[in-house]
Amino acid sequence: MGRAGHVPLRRCVGCRRVRPQAELVRFALSSTGPQLDLAGRGGGRGAWVCREQACWTPKRLGRSFRAHTDAVCRALREHADAVESPSDQTTKTMNPSDQTRQTKNQAHQTGGLHV
Repeated sequence: MGRAGHVPLRRCVGCRRVRPQAELVRFALSSTGPQLDLAGRGGGRGAWVCREQACWTPKRLGRSFRAHTDAVCRALREHADAVESPSDQTTKTMNPSDQTRQTKNQAHQTGGLHV
């Protein structure tokens, strides 16, 4: 059991800032290279990256991911595109709370049904 009010902190390998774990995305090292670990619980060595696109440049991620840098940058962009809503293509971060808020708003508009 964890302590009440404890927030796990992780360091972004791109900007080196310490942030709450919920604000970062994890990559876990597998036999085929780094894999996006959205649950943050995958096995193996992991690296954490901010949800801000400023941290997704090959220059910032190159030291941590070396030969896999381009694949990691591509995976982050593809995931951001999948998370973005079709009506708002200007979003610059992947924010799961925005997606949850949008779902709740849609549910409210449809009479409480989650579609």
